[in-house]
Amino acid sequence: MNQENLKTDWDRYLERDKTKGLLGLTFGRLTVVDFIGKIEGQTGKWWLCECGCGVLKPIRGNAITTPNQPTRSCGCLHRESALTANSTHGHSSDYSPNQYIYRLWTNIHRKCNNPTDRAYRNYGGRGITVFKDWQSIDKFCDYIINILGHRPSPEYSIDRIDNDGNYEPDNLRWATRSQQNNNRRCSVRLEESAA
Repeated sequence: MNQENLKTDWDRYLERDKTKGLLGLTFGRLTVVDFIGKIEGQTGKWWLCECGCGVLKPIRGNAITTPNQPTRSCGCLHRESALTANSTHGHSSDYSPNQYIYRLWTNIHRKCNNPTDRAYRNYGGRGITVFKDWQSIDKFCDYIINILGHRPSPEYSIDRIDNDGNYEPDNLRWATRSQQNNNRRCSVRLEESAA
């Protein structure tokens, strides 16, 4: 293996002609694209860096060149780490686009499986269950997104087509509040008789 390939950005920085500064070097996700100089009210030399996610951000030079806990991104790396830390699937985080589906999944499981939940008598207490493959949030999320599609608007929520049926494939749909009200056990359908 070529010895040059084993060098880190830090090694290349130490060998570099200091008159060129940091231009063109990459530190983690940050690539130095321009020298800013001094920023009023701040200390040190500042550089404009482009993060791998596309964000341009001024960073103090010593913040990216220090070998002890250097800055490696615009902040996106920290947000991504927060998504996966203490999480098995990442759907419950505020940053997750699937947070609504995660809350829906937990509510469905709670009212079907938890006898202490106040809605249990209308769901689990009536024998309504959750499809066994949907014990995994990932499989439930895949079904919702790939089969039903994303939530059309905030006015829609998940509804069981057959109100006495289980939470299972082919028995779910996106429905408005008025559609759901017409799909209740206590709804009475009036038919006009032909006279």
